[in-house]
Amino acid sequence: MLDISLIMLGAGESSRFKMPVKKQWLRLGDEPLWLYASKNLAKILPFKEIIIATKENELEYMKSFEARFKYIRGGQTRQESLKNALELVNSEYVMTSDIARPCILPEMVLDLVASITKS
Repeated sequence: MLDISLIMLGAGESSRFKMPVKKQWLRLGDEPLWLYASKNLAKILPFKEIIIATKENELEYMKSFEARFKYIRGGQTRQESLKNALELVNSEYVMTSDIARPCILPEMVLDLVASITKS
């Protein structure tokens, strides 16, 4: 299996969403969206590590849901959040997604990984 980490980006304000709560905190079943999306991808691949980039004021609360993940303060932009998360990466490869995409198809993830091994 590949040496691959997963970075989940979730430091945004959900400003286009126009709801009183950020997308990250909507519920799918019993879990907030950020946790559901991260676990969903973890079911597809055995990632070496999963890193969640979020707002600084949400770090400790997120840790109370899932201690196995690594958490990092996101930035003002998606690019800055990704840069911050990349500083924690301890693997050869990295896959990145955002928390607002909770139902990525397993075939898509497996195809991406297969393309790495064909190189």
